[in-house]
Amino acid sequence: GVLIHLLGKSIPSVISAELALSRDKMEELVSAKDGHAWSIVSASMNEEQWGNEAYQCSETVKSYGATVNLQASPFPYAYHDRETDGDAWLVKNAVVEFFSGRAAGPSNIEMLATPENGIDDEHVIEAEDQEFVSSLRVPVSQPFAQAMRAWAQQEAKGCVHAETVKDWVACCKGMSC
Repeated sequence: GVLIHLLGKSIPSVISAELALSRDKMEELVSAKDGHAWSIVSASMNEEQWGNEAYQCSETVKSYGATVNLQASPFPYAYHDRETDGDAWLVKNAVVEFFSGRAAGPSNIEMLATPENGIDDEHVIEAEDQEFVSSLRVPVSQPFAQAMRAWAQQEAKGCVHAETVKDWVACCKGMSC
């Protein structure tokens, strides 16, 4: 609802996204000058595509008919947590994405019906799946569903044909959806 409201009212908006980089790339990015930061950001987005937060945000907003202006952030913040991130350094605010409204003549944004449950009494949902299942029952828009399918084609190939809540739970078991 919030994104649809922002786009529908042409409210200028910004998204700040992070990148996961090697220590060398992180140091290069946070010290970059004269447009070099964008070459690092762009290369990371192009290489990882749907595995990259900035790419996910940009492509999702574009699926709603918006034009997105991406820039390397002038104020990135890098940190490292070996326990959760391994060797990767997270660079918060690495990318800023600006958008306002939708392109002229876009079709109306259609909300989709909630996916069929498909979970019966025999299919026991573990406690840690409850939040995930609950989120699957939230109605989404057609553009969001398109972006989710594009993500699945790259990042969760087993989920490309998921139609029901049960299908999504089954395909996401053992992977981080």
